[in-house]
Amino acid sequence: MLAETAEKPFDSKDHLFEIKWDGIRCLAFVRDGKVQLQNRKLSSMTPRYPELQCLREWPDGTVIDGEMVVLHEGKPSFNRVAQREHIGDSRRVDLLVQRLPATFIAFDLLYENGQSIMRQPLVERREPLKALAAGFSNPHVIVAEYILKRGKRYFEEVERVGLEGIMAKRLDSVYTPGARSTAWLKMKVCQTGDFEWIGYTKREGEDTVSALVLAERIGD
Repeated sequence: MLAETAEKPFDSKDHLFEIKWDGIRCLAFVRDGKVQLQNRKLSSMTPRYPELQCLREWPDGTVIDGEMVVLHEGKPSFNRVAQREHIGDSRRVDLLVQRLPATFIAFDLLYENGQSIMRQPLVERREPLKALAAGFSNPHVIVAEYILKRGKRYFEEVERVGLEGIMAKRLDSVYTPGARSTAWLKMKVCQTGDFEWIGYTKREGEDTVSALVLAERIGD
């Protein structure tokens, strides 16, 4: 499920507000005592994050949506998680597990004990997710915290501490796989700088840009 962009932060009694984590979107599947990880294009991430095999302790038939991050001084670092994403050699993966340990920020529970709960309201899906995480505590898995009502103030605090932005999600929203929905809204902190545009990639199946490759001049 994908989010639309909101023009500006807002307050609402109908939404929860949480941090927009700067990492790699990840689905985690627990089946037969094994863990499989997929990115938003459904490509396997499993070999690159062996520390997330801790999720095999969770019940079979569990599917979780979240964000894979590498934290640096308490904040997600996209440059660091990108290093993890581009390593395929198992020996280098083992080294990076020690040097750049990953954390899975879980923010939605899609299947519980093999049964889909995607049609249940978001706020009801979050409760069993919190209960599961509490029962199988591991530093590599964190359930995203959220606040209610005060989205504007929350955005101000996120901007102050230098995070990427916030998400606003309707408390009653169902989960719609593969869809971009106004039930989930993203609000990014605006940052400016002077860069050279040296490349881009298009969004699959669309005539829009999904990512830019930028360079910054340093020195003379």
